[in-house]
Amino acid sequence: MADESGQVEPEAFKLEQKSFDYGNTSGRVQILGVVAHELGHWANNDFIRNMVMTIVEVYVIFFAFGYSLKYTDMPKAFGFEN
Repeated sequence: MADESGQVEPEAFKLEQKSFDYGNTSGRVQILGVVAHELGHWANNDFIRNMVMTIVEVYVIFFAFGYSLKYTDMPKAFGFEN
C-alpha cells in the first residue's frame, strides 16, 4: 500500500491471521520436512555424538599445541629463520 509519494505505509507490513494462505500445501510440506529432519537429529542423539567429538577434537588440538611447544627449533624445521 503505497501513497502518492511512493512511500510504503507501515500498515502494509502487518501480517494478520486471516491473510495466511492455508491452501499453500507445498509450503506446509516443506515445513513438515524440516521439522522431521530436526526430529531425526534428536532421535539419533546427534547432539550428544557431536558434543563428544568436539571435546575430543579440542583435547587433541591442545595436546598437539602443548607437544609442539617443547620443540624450540620447529620454525627452523619448517624453513623459517630466526
